[in-house]
Amino acid sequence: MRSLLVKSSRVENVQPVNYSNLKEIFGTLSRWELASVLFPAVLGLMGVCMAISPPNEKGPKVKLYRALWITAFSVVTALGVLSALYQIGKSRVENLRVQTGYCFLLAYEPSYLYPGPAWTLFAINPNDSPIFDVTVILFERPKLAESNLDWAKAWAKRIEIDVGTLPNNANKDTHHSILPGAYEIEIQTRYERFTETIEIWPNPDKKALHKWHGHIEVKHFPDGRLVRPPMSF
Repeated sequence: MRSLLVKSSRVENVQPVNYSNLKEIFGTLSRWELASVLFPAVLGLMGVCMAISPPNEKGPKVKLYRALWITAFSVVTALGVLSALYQIGKSRVENLRVQTGYCFLLAYEPSYLYPGPAWTLFAINPNDSPIFDVTVILFERPKLAESNLDWAKAWAKRIEIDVGTLPNNANKDTHHSILPGAYEIEIQTRYERFTETIEIWPNPDKKALHKWHGHIEVKHFPDGRLVRPPMSF
């Protein structure tokens, strides 16, 4: 009796196929992805046709028949191989984009949406692929002539930000802000590490339209390679 109950409960837990979702599911596949599935199926059908109707006679018609089948098999096989190679290459390229993508912080000048005096920090992903597991450490940079003790004090006041996943081509509010000054930033992603500098200082021209000058620079760690040219804002 117990085994029957267990068996019936398992049957009840089986979810029926929702055929209304099939169109949506197959609609997400690219042409090359569909081709990589259809070409082997076509080859299988062609093989069945050859098996159930083998030509036993001789003559020009039989030779033409065989030539057409050989040509068809060759074309479908070549397309299938190309489709498979394309999918492999596409997957590797996408993985490489994800692993080498960079992000950075950008400070937005106070406005009616984000009143000052602090500047709101946004995490920017300029890539066409998402960036995973982004964490940021930010601290105010002492003057280069300052002692190691001053740098240690600045590091002790660091801000740690868990950004998480950054979607592709996205600007994400970090819910943190900074006052004008010079800052050092360490950015860690799932695959890469970067350093960034942000500098914000008053515009010496009191009559200028913009009251502030800003500058950012993003480098790859540890080789110091620029991943984003210096930008002023």
